This record gives sequence, structure tokens and C-alpha cells, in this order.
Amino acid sequence: MKQQPPKHAFHYLSPDGLVEVITKTTTAKRFPAHDYPVVCLRFTPQAGTRVQKHGDGVEVVMTHQEVARHLAALNRADAKGNYRWNNVAPKCPHRKAQWDKLNREHYAKKGSQTLGK
Repeated sequence: MKQQPPKHAFHYLSPDGLVEVITKTTTAKRFPAHDYPVVCLRFTPQAGTRVQKHGDGVEVVMTHQEVARHLAALNRADAKGNYRWNNVAPKCPHRKAQWDKLNREHYAKKGSQTLGK
């Protein structure tokens, strides 16, 4: 008996929970329906973060690691692309904490009426 492909395969979830990389097969909404894998980026917009609503869409500032995970998933789904990249180290925790603090202070001063615009 032929094994059924999974509905989707999880590849990556960012530490802040805003970016996810998955591969869909049977659950991808496309016409005509087929089981060819497609790599999807899922974004969870939140006001005052790097993933925000922008008009009718979403604006995202992706990290180097997220781009690398996306390209790796594309290579697994279809090796024809043979995507290559250089691994870039993430910001050191101290530097990231400084930027996070600065952003919290900035949005606290501006007030919630400006978030998500």
C-alpha cells in the first residue's frame, strides 16, 4: 500500500513565534490539486514587531537564519533550485536585548494608536 504524504512538514519556528517555515502537500490550496510539495512562509503579524500589517498585506523583516531555513526547505522540496547561502551568526544576545529595549521604549512613548499602521 502506498504511504500517504504528510499534510505538512514543520521546518522552523522563530524564537518570537512570528515566522514559520513549513512544507505543504495535500493541504496546499491550489488548483488543480496535487501532492507536489510547496514551501510556505507563515507570518503572524503583531503591532510593534518585525512582522506587521501593511495595508492589505504583511511587511516582514526576516533574519538571516529564517532566510537560510527557507532556502533549505526549498532545496528539500525540489533540489533543482540548488539554493546556496552563507551562514550568518545571529546578533549576540546582549545586542539583541538592547534593540528590544529600545523598541519597547519607542512604542511605549508613541502609544498604541500608532502600532500596526
